[in-house]
Amino acid sequence: MKASGCPIPKCRRAIPLATSTPNARRWRGLQRSGFSGPDAQGKLQLLGQNAVLNFFAREFARLQREWSVTLDEQLENRTLKNIERVEPQFQITSSGVQWFDLGVVFASSGGETFSAADIQRLLLSGQSHTRLKNGKMAVIDTGAVEELQEVLLDCAPQQHAQGYRISSKQAGFLEATLRQHSDWKVQAPAAWRDRAAKQSGEAKLECPPLGDLGKRVAPLPETGRGVAAFPARERIRRHSRG
Repeated sequence: MKASGCPIPKCRRAIPLATSTPNARRWRGLQRSGFSGPDAQGKLQLLGQNAVLNFFAREFARLQREWSVTLDEQLENRTLKNIERVEPQFQITSSGVQWFDLGVVFASSGGETFSAADIQRLLLSGQSHTRLKNGKMAVIDTGAVEELQEVLLDCAPQQHAQGYRISSKQAGFLEATLRQHSDWKVQAPAAWRDRAAKQSGEAKLECPPLGDLGKRVAPLPETGRGVAAFPARERIRRHSRG
């Protein structure tokens, strides 16, 4: 079928109906996306432009990360060529020792940008797609955007015209969250990344020389961290979606 110059055909996807945990969980995700079936050939079917666009916005990228996904020629050459993903892009700059600034811009794969107000309207409407100036459809994972908003609230930022000013103590928490989304582009200075890695426990910290004191205390197990000299790393709160 066609919709306003953007061909969105029926989306058919054959999946094994296994009871193993990954397949069972993904099967539930496909049901939430609106798939029906399976039919006599063991295929699931998704019908309707809104349902197909919502699937490509939310569930498709997760399928690609977990499964080997092959698209038929109609989807590859007609549908996906008329769809552009919208992802957040992050610019992190230092603002003294205690703070850093975070700028967030949403942009389609073709380069069209969206304001925070545009994204908020999409969230409030419950839609995960909108029309681009070039006539294509833009899709955005609104669930991931809502997760990002929750993370920013947890960081208790100061909001300003260019974005957010955040305490340096939150660097590890923020970096760990952004790292979970491989498609999100993050520009940050090396010093900020080093600080974030130390806070999240990704960096290996060497205990400084103890001098004569080292001769008078029992040796500690080699854990890769300076247990006696450094405080415990900040607890990273993980956000997950069903």
